[in-house]
Amino acid sequence: MRFLWCILLSLTLYSLTFAQTNTGALGTPDTNLYYMDEVDVAPQFPGGMDSLLAFFRNNIVVPSKAKESNNQGTVYISFVITETGAVSNIDAIRRIGAGCDEEAMRVAALMPLWTPGMKNEKPVKTKLVLPVHFMGHD
Repeated sequence: MRFLWCILLSLTLYSLTFAQTNTGALGTPDTNLYYMDEVDVAPQFPGGMDSLLAFFRNNIVVPSKAKESNNQGTVYISFVITETGAVSNIDAIRRIGAGCDEEAMRVAALMPLWTPGMKNEKPVKTKLVLPVHFMGHD
């Protein structure tokens, strides 16, 4: 059995709409962190969304535990694109277990530098959420 997965293009990168505060070190508010709907220009993965989809497709290894248990669902990972385009602060904010959460975060950590988000013509840290859908089998 081999699982198929995809990134839900209809739900691609979007800002968090939950009641949540941007926090920095020691839980203090991070006034330099923006959600995607707060920036003038959104961060861009090199090559665009098709390249992002291909990147995940080429790097995801479905955990054997997920295959054995036929675990399916959507893992939502959040991460920050820094002013330099680096990926940081990766977390699974909605988990499905069986190793899928860790695998989605592992692949996110492999992402190359992005073009950073812009606010007032300056690069800024931008928080994004990406759904990674593990589904089906063949």
